[in-house]
Amino acid sequence: MTLKETIAQSKTILKRQDFPLVASKTAIIVIDIQTYCCSIQTSSPYYNQALKNALPKMQQLTDTARKVQGAEVIFTYLESLTQDMREISTDYKLSGPFFQTLPTPGTAEFLEELTPESDDICIPKTSCSVFLSTNIDYVLRNLGMEQLVIIGQLTDQCVESAVRDAADLGYLVTVPQDACVAKSEDEHKKGLHGMRGFANIVSTEDVISDLLAFRSSIMPVLNDDVANKVATSGTLSAATKKIKAAKTAANTEEILSIKEESSVFPATRWEPPPLESSGAVQALYHALSAAGVKYIRMCALDISNATRCKAVPLQRLLQQHKSANLDNFVSIAEVSIGGIPTYADVPVPDSNLSAARVLPLHADLSSLRVLPHSPTSACVFGSLHDQVTGNVSPLCCRSFLRRVMKFAQNKYSLAFHVGAELEFCLYRNGRTTHDNFDGDDSAKQPRITPVDESLFAYSTILDEQEHFISEVYEQLRQLNIEIELLHAESASGQLELVLPYRRDVLKIADDVVYAKETIQSVAKKHGMRALFLPKIKSDQAGNGLHVHISFRDLRPNTSDTNKSNAFHDGCNISNRGQGFMEGILEHLPALLSLTIPSVNSFRRVGPGCWTGHTASWATEDKEAPLRVCLSNNEHEHGDSVPNLAPTNVEFKLLDATANIYLALGAVLLCGLDGIERNFTLRPELSKSGMSASLPTTFAESIECLQNDSFLLSVMGEELSTAYLAVKVAEERHYSMKTLQEEVLFDYFKS
Repeated sequence: MTLKETIAQSKTILKRQDFPLVASKTAIIVIDIQTYCCSIQTSSPYYNQALKNALPKMQQLTDTARKVQGAEVIFTYLESLTQDMREISTDYKLSGPFFQTLPTPGTAEFLEELTPESDDICIPKTSCSVFLSTNIDYVLRNLGMEQLVIIGQLTDQCVESAVRDAADLGYLVTVPQDACVAKSEDEHKKGLHGMRGFANIVSTEDVISDLLAFRSSIMPVLNDDVANKVATSGTLSAATKKIKAAKTAANTEEILSIKEESSVFPATRWEPPPLESSGAVQALYHALSAAGVKYIRMCALDISNATRCKAVPLQRLLQQHKSANLDNFVSIAEVSIGGIPTYADVPVPDSNLSAARVLPLHADLSSLRVLPHSPTSACVFGSLHDQVTGNVSPLCCRSFLRRVMKFAQNKYSLAFHVGAELEFCLYRNGRTTHDNFDGDDSAKQPRITPVDESLFAYSTILDEQEHFISEVYEQLRQLNIEIELLHAESASGQLELVLPYRRDVLKIADDVVYAKETIQSVAKKHGMRALFLPKIKSDQAGNGLHVHISFRDLRPNTSDTNKSNAFHDGCNISNRGQGFMEGILEHLPALLSLTIPSVNSFRRVGPGCWTGHTASWATEDKEAPLRVCLSNNEHEHGDSVPNLAPTNVEFKLLDATANIYLALGAVLLCGLDGIERNFTLRPELSKSGMSASLPTTFAESIECLQNDSFLLSVMGEELSTAYLAVKVAEERHYSMKTLQEEVLFDYFKS
């Protein structure tokens, strides 16, 4: 989608800051940095020092643009088209000797510090504005450029003219203020002030951060802190070692060349959607009040998948006059989001998080639902922000997933489809007809039993729990959560609830959280507990949270953009589909620490457990961790596909102990890494007969994560440090527990 189309289709008022620079649509325009213009100003001490300071910034910008894929570097400079300069602008003819003696054709010279390279574009100009005296607009549109970074001199003259004209022509303009020069400080400030309504005024560092955020590879560069931590464990990648060595040598060129293999995936570059108008929000509050809602629960999932929420009385919101949104009512302690294990409300010291810092929660009103099981309450999810800077916190896992979606769209023109399957077991307390756990069943231990002993697809549980099932269905329907299928699974008292494919991946993740809470609430009402614990009985199947994934191609040259399933190319898995799968398999040992992140999770994994236990894939094989699913009709998931075409891949090594936003985001990023690096998909399990083994314990998977620089990097230093600290603590705690102790703890906590 073009810039104009994005703005035209937006339902809210957008700002320049809502559009981070995308390398493939960005041109760096260098204005009048040439010997002729610079030499005339040498008598000004201010100018000389300002140019000296700005030239390294200009070098960094042009060097970065040349390294990233798709960006352009354009030099514009004063040079006449004729020997007698008869074609120069009237303004120049009337502006004194300097402008009447421009370099003649082919004689313009550039500074040694900043010279065009062979693949740069050079456009001579004969007036103040490059857009009025050259064909630069024609060139830019042929190149597909929509965003311009304008640097050079003079800030208040040729730079400002170019900025104003470019903005009027529909370009999104950015001006790094430290890469522009004027004759005096006052003129520099006046020029910047005059451009404020036409451009985003930023720093060189901001521009480079944006350009590197959408590079030719999604493999991020580790920052120094993360690299040092990984280095101490002997897991520093070769590329990261090169970067650190280059930094030590202060060799900028070498750093940039090494970063060609990498990309930045920063948490702070994503901005939440523009807020709804205050009038619409106030109307929503009044509608909620009329429906009997008294409280709005503002919620966020912590890194261990606990829902943290605070309730704001609706009456308080109705009384607000200055601000109608929900951005400043609730904050949650940073350590509660990223530093608390599941077994106790005590911070883990190694998380590096402080109880003194809080994270304000900004509501995403698109996620707001009235809770059928608590009808006086509505619930809304949101993004967690740094209290000082206002940036999205790296600990906000929901924002992490949203950022992945935006990255896939901007970088690869891909949009994901995801469906989910929730498995859970219904248990009651007090029945003593038979033993229900392995080992010593002490009289001191409470006795809990499943509601039945039925097997896969038996009708017993559907008959006996009809009232429970009907109420779950009705409450989920009220939450706008559709159920595609519901059936008995293999374990005692086990049900599977299938949520249909959605093009809104963030909503399917929200639906999983809402569905789990609803199921647990309805089960309690009916005198039961719904256990999502991955393994309850050692001799029976466990509970998973399988997800089905495909993606569609958003490029305009596809035959049907809205329905083009890019996972297949007819009857076979597409090249991008194969790369996506191999990317997941490549990172799977480390990925497990995010998708099955508990000691109990690994009790569920193994031969005959319906999960797969090797880094492998197969077609329609429910014992493979990546199962390629074939279509059974010509319009599966809304797509027109050939019968028996591979429509999606099921990822089976995911369960309800994982933070769905973090886990799903990590899975998708690993797949994108495979697409970026053109991975070749390994042979199918049934054809190869062998495959690489996976970690067999949670401790092993944690170690694999510590060794996976890609996943550490996309998570970022703050999130990865906190996550590892919490999971190491949980592994130590639960590895000392028996299965029975784990189940009882989960039962009475549910």
